[in-house]
Amino acid sequence: MMGVKLVTVIGEKHMIPTSKKKEVQQAMNDAKARFAGNQVQTNVVDTRNDAKARSVEYKQPQTNVAVTRNMIPIDEYLAQLKDRRDTLQLELNGINTQMSNIRARYQQSRSNFIFKESAYGKNSQLKSLQPTKEKLQREILAVKTEITRIQTLKKQGTTTVPNIK
Repeated sequence: MMGVKLVTVIGEKHMIPTSKKKEVQQAMNDAKARFAGNQVQTNVVDTRNDAKARSVEYKQPQTNVAVTRNMIPIDEYLAQLKDRRDTLQLELNGINTQMSNIRARYQQSRSNFIFKESAYGKNSQLKSLQPTKEKLQREILAVKTEITRIQTLKKQGTTTVPNIK
């Protein structure tokens, strides 16, 4: 059984057991992402033979620990963005439905001989909803752009992103 042994600058030791070379490389990358703010020495340890470990040194400049705590996994951030996009889309669908109902009600009243809704009333209702509709469309576009950007980062191997709230 092989494993990845991590030692941080402050002396914390972490062991990640694995048996395959690809898993070792992935475990090293995950560990580097997890401890992004600290200098971490990564050792590949063969626990089957207790042989001398190959050592791979990973050095990153010391950063503020508060900054590293504000990092979230990229998959979690993507899920949040997709939820936000879906919520905005539902709100936009609601506005579009309201606008369609206003138009349909006006069209029906035109065929009614007793009650005639004015075009001015219809237009004023539609104009009051239009800014909200445009705002939602802009927000959806911004979220879709951010999703594309994050997916590109993920393809490049980024595992965490800053938590901006």
